[in-house]
Amino acid sequence: MRVWSDRKKKVREPLFRGYVFVRIDLAERLSVLQTVGVVKLVTAGKRISAIPDEQIDWIRAVVDLKVPVERDTYPNVGQKVQVIGGPLTGLNGTVSTIKSRTRIVVGIETISQAFSVEIRPDFLKLV
Repeated sequence: MRVWSDRKKKVREPLFRGYVFVRIDLAERLSVLQTVGVVKLVTAGKRISAIPDEQIDWIRAVVDLKVPVERDTYPNVGQKVQVIGGPLTGLNGTVSTIKSRTRIVVGIETISQAFSVEIRPDFLKLV
C-alpha cells in the first residue's frame, strides 16, 4: 500500500528494487553487464557473490503464496527461527512483530536485503 498526501493505493512493486537474479556461467558475465540498465554484479571483494539456491527457493515460495509481502530492513538482531508448518516449512528467518501480528523476516544475506511475511506463531520453532 503506497500512501501519498492525497490518497492511498495498492501498487505492485519488485520485492527487491534494483536487483535482477540470474543464473549464469562466469563466462557470460560480460553479456549480462552489457544489458541496458545493468550496472554491476553483486560482489564480495573481487569475487562475484552467489545467492544460495535455497534462498532463491524461499523467495519463489513466498511470491507463489500470493499473500501480502513487505520489504523489510535487514535484521541485525532478533530471534532466529525455522518454519515447521505450512507451505514455507524449512524456511529460516528472524521473528518480527508488527502491530501484534507475527511476521518472519527472511534475509537474503548476499545482497543485504530482506522481506517479511505474516505467519502463525505455532508454525515457528527456535533454532
